[in-house]
Amino acid sequence: MASSSSSSSVLLLLVAVSFFCVAAAQNDVGFQLLHNFLDMEPMPLSRTSASQSGWKQLTRSCNPNTGYLMTKDNGFTKTNAYGLYFNEAGQIVGFATATWKKPASGVSDYWNPSTSSKGERIWLLNVMFRSKDQRCSSATSALPLGEQVSITLTKGGEFMIPLNRSVATNEGWVEGNCIKKMGIHYSFDIGNPGKVTNNVQTLLPLLPMYSSTTNQITAILVNSHAIERVYPLGAWEGPFPFNLFCKNWCADSGCKLPGTWSTMHWLFRNPADQKCTSARCKL
Repeated sequence: MASSSSSSSVLLLLVAVSFFCVAAAQNDVGFQLLHNFLDMEPMPLSRTSASQSGWKQLTRSCNPNTGYLMTKDNGFTKTNAYGLYFNEAGQIVGFATATWKKPASGVSDYWNPSTSSKGERIWLLNVMFRSKDQRCSSATSALPLGEQVSITLTKGGEFMIPLNRSVATNEGWVEGNCIKKMGIHYSFDIGNPGKVTNNVQTLLPLLPMYSSTTNQITAILVNSHAIERVYPLGAWEGPFPFNLFCKNWCADSGCKLPGTWSTMHWLFRNPADQKCTSARCKL
């Protein structure tokens, strides 16, 4: 009886550990942060490594919504139009992407007004990887990036990005093309979930990508309806006329978003693993 009881206890423990590992994996954003799909530059994941690489801390105190802000230059510049956020423990908690063009009024709540290194008016899309209670915390997390992806809103609160492709589909995200090294692109129309309306006023300025095999989030791109300073002279990619930008959607989606676009990709997992083998549509 004692042997049977011990075996049952061990079995229950193994089941519990397996369940915890699966749950943790589903809530794990990734293990790295690569910027720009053209050169895939690794970003520092700690405040110490950022400082050692010459990044400058712009905020003396910790912002409870975003943490400590650091940039490559002494502020946001068109060459390096992004920044990273860290907490008291020194772990990365998110990033900011900067545009110099005023966003469309329909999506303005996703872009936070700020200023560049020269005092110019800019707008930041803040993407957070950790919950608000961790952004100024001195406690260290076991997750290199974090357990969520969200956009801070100018009116308060946050817009959550699904970490799983099945969840995205259920919440009205539209499946798009799978592109190797990135994953399956998904888009969201804040006025008409589940639809491709070709309305720049309601296209969420962020497209997540998911693995075609694990369904986990693999990357995101920030989109700007503008001609930004692009690689190799700047941090953005492009510029893309609508027919090229629409390659992020399936050919039968009806995508005809007007104008010219720029994108900025951020990759969380190994690009070599994103092979699109079981994707419905792919490039």
